[in-house]
Amino acid sequence: MAEETNREAREGLGSQGRAGDLPEGPGKSGAAGILRHARRLVIAVVGVSVVVIGLAMVVLPGPAIVVIPAGIAILATEFAWARRLLRDVKARIGLRDENPRAPTPPAEHI
Repeated sequence: MAEETNREAREGLGSQGRAGDLPEGPGKSGAAGILRHARRLVIAVVGVSVVVIGLAMVVLPGPAIVVIPAGIAILATEFAWARRLLRDVKARIGLRDENPRAPTPPAEHI
């Protein structure tokens, strides 16, 4: 028994199954998890590319002030840090967040 456990540990098998099996998260099958990671990768590549192009437009002719936030918005579809960044930038420039769950400021009485 102990020898079998040591062999499994050396081969990376353990009690989780065969070597090469992907861990499954709650509610995710192996194929769905792979598709989710592939989608995140594509969004990351496209979003970072748009941000880099926007940064290049800072010194080259082009609408950098539009392209950089567009790239961050693309990243915000999948990444929480980009959503927070986009929300903070919107708040800083005075745009109201359209999230209906966001708390609204109290009405002022005259």
